[in-house]
Amino acid sequence: MLQEALQKRDYTKAKELLKSGETLPDTLKDYHIKGIQDNIIRDKAFDIVDLFIENDFIETDIYEYDSFNTSIFNSIIKYLSNDEESIAFLNGFLSKVQNLNDELEGKSLLSLALENEVDIEIVKTMISNGCDVTIINRSEENLIHQVVKKYTRKFDKGLGYLQLLYDEGLDLDKPNTAHATPLHIAVKEHRNPYIQWLMENGADANAQNKNGESPFFLAISQGGGTEKYEIMRQYGFPDFDQTTQRGETLFCASDLNHLQLLLEDGADLYQTSVDTYGREYSKIDTLAISAPGFLQIAIDSGQLDVNRKDNTGNTILHKVCGRETLHEEKRAKEVYKLVKLLIASGADVNITNDKEETPMMIASQDNLKSKTVELLLSSS
Repeated sequence: MLQEALQKRDYTKAKELLKSGETLPDTLKDYHIKGIQDNIIRDKAFDIVDLFIENDFIETDIYEYDSFNTSIFNSIIKYLSNDEESIAFLNGFLSKVQNLNDELEGKSLLSLALENEVDIEIVKTMISNGCDVTIINRSEENLIHQVVKKYTRKFDKGLGYLQLLYDEGLDLDKPNTAHATPLHIAVKEHRNPYIQWLMENGADANAQNKNGESPFFLAISQGGGTEKYEIMRQYGFPDFDQTTQRGETLFCASDLNHLQLLLEDGADLYQTSVDTYGREYSKIDTLAISAPGFLQIAIDSGQLDVNRKDNTGNTILHKVCGRETLHEEKRAKEVYKLVKLLIASGADVNITNDKEETPMMIASQDNLKSKTVELLLSSS
């Protein structure tokens, strides 16, 4: 009878039966119990919850559970409204809960609430009733990490959580076991509104993770647009002297879409780094194999000395002339355009490297570069 009344959502009848001592059958499956509990919370039949607790149908000691999944706690998290009546119920319910901050399957009740994006008034009520905001998970992550990690299409609620947690004293720069801060995660996961909020509130964009990568490093080396870096540079600039565990500098590892911004912010075209094979290189080497538009940015910056030699005596013109065309006419035309730009900027076509090679001598080794050779000859 009680089961039938609850499944029909006849709560008046259910209350009568509960008060008369009727119980639910022991054979009731978990999914049936979950369905009943979900409906009770949806329908705001809170007096039924109170009667369940009085009759020991609901366990209020979190330590007694193995999982939140089929518990009343999960029903409350998923279906409780944020109106005055519901908040009053939550206040009363939480006062009866034992071991409120115990974790089940790596989650506390508060972290479960944040994961399910409950209304912020519910979060505030949970905190005011003793839910611990300082709880740390197995990866040494605080609740700010958790909020930033959660995928969402709408950031308003998450931003509200972040402000609340920050006001409660949580550390914006708390590193996890991989030494990643919430800002590292926000950048890596392309959560731009969170990047903005974290930077506004003083997050350290030069903090290095286990690999020696800072949030700035991740922002400029993941490819794509410049939006993340443009947000971050409003609040500070990269430490261009930092190196990763592999020995890479931020500027050398950056993709060329960020070239102009980084040069404006103090990057050095001639700063050296090492690649994944341990070979030393600078941005000049990257520009020599890039599209002409990027070389033009470097020229316009005023930093590029077109006749400066590297440690083997090669200028950028030597490097461009040595660029592989891979039997592709398109690549050969790019070499031609780059050489033309460099000559117009004052490159010495007769300068020699440590092997006594001129740029023309290097270019002449590739038949597809015949136009480039002619250009160099006419400029010598």
